Amino acid sequence: DDWHDVCHHTLGCDAYTLQGVQRAFGAGRIAFQFKWEGPTYSLDSACASTASSIHLACTSLLAKETDMAVAGAANVVGYPHSWTSLSKSGVLSDTGNC
Repeated sequence: DDWHDVCHHTLGCDAYTLQGVQRAFGAGRIAFQFKWEGPTYSLDSACASTASSIHLACTSLLAKETDMAVAGAANVVGYPHSWTSLSKSGVLSDTGNC
């Protein structure tokens, strides 16, 4: 969402803005780049995104729905107001651990 705000104000809006900045399109863009075929999922479950994506990948492999799965997660909070809000709500760790 931070990247969406930065891009929108910097680049404006064209035919590719939505696909370039919305989280929902991220997995599909990566799969397209590597020429991977099959379903793609963009998952947002806050701090549990990595564990959730690995769980979904393993479940699919165990059910023999797929022969290969790629799972991972990343998060960048680039705006100070996001950190301030998280801090005020008490959800940030004093030690930096989840």
